[in-house]
Amino acid sequence: REEQIALVRVPFSFMCPITFDVMEDPVICSDGHTYERAAITNWLRYSNRSPNTNLELPNRLLISNIALSQAIEGFVQNNRI
Repeated sequence: REEQIALVRVPFSFMCPITFDVMEDPVICSDGHTYERAAITNWLRYSNRSPNTNLELPNRLLISNIALSQAIEGFVQNNRI
């Protein structure tokens, strides 16, 4: 799958800012940014700061980003990734 992704221009918003991979389970963190669920969950085990801004997070609530998930799913299907 990684080899196929390299051949297709993937929108930056589809990439997790922690892993730099296409997200499969995007979630919105309390900093307002979207991350891959597994990556931000692991990050939050060791830090209470935003990976993007380094500011302290007001909470550790994660909300599924359904719209982005659907957009990524459509992109993946349309590009046969």
